[in-house]
Amino acid sequence: MRKSLLLATLLLVMAAAAGGSPGAGQERAHGISSVRDVEAVYGTRAQAELMDRLLKGKVATVLPTVMRRAGADMWIVRNDEGPIYLSLLPSDDDGHVAEWTPFIVLHDRGAEAGVERTGARFDDLAGIVQARNPHRIVINDGFGADHRAELARRIGAPYADRLTSDSDLAIWWLEARTPEEISIFRHVIGVAHDVIGEGYSNRVIVPDVTTTNDLNWWIRQRYIDLGIDTDDHPTVTVQRSRAERARYGDPDEYFRIDTSPRNGMDIVIRRGDLLFNDTGIRYLGINTDTQQAAYVLLPGETDAPAGLKEAMRHLNRLQDIIGEEMQHRRTGRDIDTAASARARQEGIRPRIYAHPISYWFMRYQLNGGFFTRDHYFAGTAITDEPPDDPGDDRDRGPRYDLRGPPFHYRLTSADHPLEYDTVYALEIDIEYPVPEWEGLVVRLHSETVTAFTRDGLVYPAGRQTEWYLIR
Repeated sequence: MRKSLLLATLLLVMAAAAGGSPGAGQERAHGISSVRDVEAVYGTRAQAELMDRLLKGKVATVLPTVMRRAGADMWIVRNDEGPIYLSLLPSDDDGHVAEWTPFIVLHDRGAEAGVERTGARFDDLAGIVQARNPHRIVINDGFGADHRAELARRIGAPYADRLTSDSDLAIWWLEARTPEEISIFRHVIGVAHDVIGEGYSNRVIVPDVTTTNDLNWWIRQRYIDLGIDTDDHPTVTVQRSRAERARYGDPDEYFRIDTSPRNGMDIVIRRGDLLFNDTGIRYLGINTDTQQAAYVLLPGETDAPAGLKEAMRHLNRLQDIIGEEMQHRRTGRDIDTAASARARQEGIRPRIYAHPISYWFMRYQLNGGFFTRDHYFAGTAITDEPPDDPGDDRDRGPRYDLRGPPFHYRLTSADHPLEYDTVYALEIDIEYPVPEWEGLVVRLHSETVTAFTRDGLVYPAGRQTEWYLIR
């Protein structure tokens, strides 16, 4: 019965992915599929079974690949190394984790035999190492200097000389996605886009009545009604022309463009406003991170002003340039530098701060408890900001710190090379002086879930190329 339910779930998900997924060159005006994904959200049990199946598939296919890339025929992981350990725990047919040991030892026995996974106590490690005779034993930075020194003493020569730290292996393991995961992204992103599309409509927004907090809470409630988790409270912010500001008297502070989208200023949504949201969901073990834009029509208008359309064109052109500069094994810093320079040459005012999409999963313990971490980020950060800024914890650092807060791991770096089959929130903005607003500069924000594959940068559920219009 359980396997039949899971098979049916997978068939529905894959059918949704095949039924409207755009190719790399195709567009949808708002990144919304013709398939109504919100009508096909799966229940808790089906989600849990699918998440476990995806993780097992990743262990079977990705783990040997990244270990061999690192030249590691043995990898030892501690149980306090957060998402690395949790992602490697074995489970039974129902998805329950039955084994919880202080260490997991992974031994690559070759292409045919695959990777052996063994739970162990610290006292067991020396015997396991000596019995398997590995040539390169990898531990993570979070292993701990004391444990490493004691392990080296116990395993003795020649194995102590084969013991090495290699955090890149952890990053490669965490950042990689299977083709099946990338396919299912189409459905998951589609759910997020559907909710945004509903929110950016006259079904939800009545101009001159609805406030930004009304819209924030409507989005949040919609997710709850769908049975979907979120990382945080949605954010809705507004930009407004000087003429319309004077009409209503709201302080200029509410419309600043030199800060990120933010809550805390509940204002009435007026005609002529630009709306920007920042929201994400956690569903099927997959996170989304999305920012899209809407325009509230003035009386007599049937479309957004030409200046705003040109701003959207600049935004899409920046996305294209970034995609062209995303090349395998190139660092995020080099991608940002090259893309920003090209954009400026074309008269675009860019800012790029793309980051890996965070990964989230729930592991169920056999006795009914949860082994869980909120989420983690792993991989390439596309940014030109300094790598060592102690006052900024965004995406970069501390690099590869596996011992940080238990619910939030950031293992990203602008100096980490770009790998295939990885996913990103392509988070960017551009500044553009709008002629219809007396040259007032607006900042157009966008954040779109993308995947980097051997086909280049792809948008599993499309991207926004036109303004949502609210009448």
